Amino acid sequence: MKIILPIVILLSIVILLSIVNCHIFEPIFKLEIQHINNEMKFSYSDEFDFSILERRYIISNDSQTLDPSDKETLLTLAYMSNNVYENKNETWYPIPGYNMSDGFGWNTTGLRSYVYKSDNVVIIAFKGTSFEFLGWEGETSENDKLNDNIFFSCCCGMVDTNWDPVCPCCLDPKNKLCSNTCVIKHEHYPNYYMDALLMFNYVKQKYYKYNIWITGHSLGAAIGSMVAYTTHTSALVYQSPGEKLYSRRIVNGSTDNIFHIGNEGDPVFMGTCNVGCSITSYAIETKCHLGKVCVYPTRFSNINYHRLPFVISNLIEKYDPPTCVYEEFCIDCPEWRYI
Repeated sequence: MKIILPIVILLSIVILLSIVNCHIFEPIFKLEIQHINNEMKFSYSDEFDFSILERRYIISNDSQTLDPSDKETLLTLAYMSNNVYENKNETWYPIPGYNMSDGFGWNTTGLRSYVYKSDNVVIIAFKGTSFEFLGWEGETSENDKLNDNIFFSCCCGMVDTNWDPVCPCCLDPKNKLCSNTCVIKHEHYPNYYMDALLMFNYVKQKYYKYNIWITGHSLGAAIGSMVAYTTHTSALVYQSPGEKLYSRRIVNGSTDNIFHIGNEGDPVFMGTCNVGCSITSYAIETKCHLGKVCVYPTRFSNINYHRLPFVISNLIEKYDPPTCVYEEFCIDCPEWRYI
């Protein structure tokens, strides 16, 4: 009895803390970003004013834009987006004409990227989500999932009343009522988008004579698109969840040279992953994209069509590039009310 009582008390405390955590979110994001060759380091502190990123980001004036109708370009950037998921090894796609000159985040558990350089173009490739489920995860999985649920959920990742929110803005999850003022405020909190802007600024200053392009896959695609939107840069990205809702809340940018490569069989890109994603605690609810979408038709729909190696070998390498168009009448989260 003397042993059982402390255990019961401990379990009660854990349950109470879990309940509290369902309603209170205090963002703590202290991720060091480190140059892969240890040449550059900086980290966030509680005093860092992230609003400066909106006031002082470097607007790009690149004259050479991406051509999404060029198959070689689609393959080259897809290979880069695939390679950024891991340190250089034998599984990497070879990319003739480009050298991997920089890397960020590889000594952290946060956002990671590689920088590729040719004679006149520098391309930043952002890593996507390392999947986390039933104990299987990568080094960045926990922070990847947090950012997925920040960027692609309708209101703080509150898919239903049993979820832990990523911000305290959901007023009534059962009736899908959300505080718009609160959401906008909390979407300015430190996250991968802020990290990516700092990376972009560093690259832009280092390679100021070069055209800068951006690419990435999945979460990395969304981040790349948002950075391009903010800095008026060209981006060609792959299989992104809908990033338009988040982006439009935080900055007014340019969609002129943003191209989303996707396919009809990818539930993440198409915004139909609600149930399947929520089973694994990913709140992927949005579907609308910035810029133009270039969508391959498919006969089937399953999560394999989201995997970049599958997309490369079964779509990009086999078929001509699809036509790119703006999404018409796309509305995210129509069942939610924002007040």
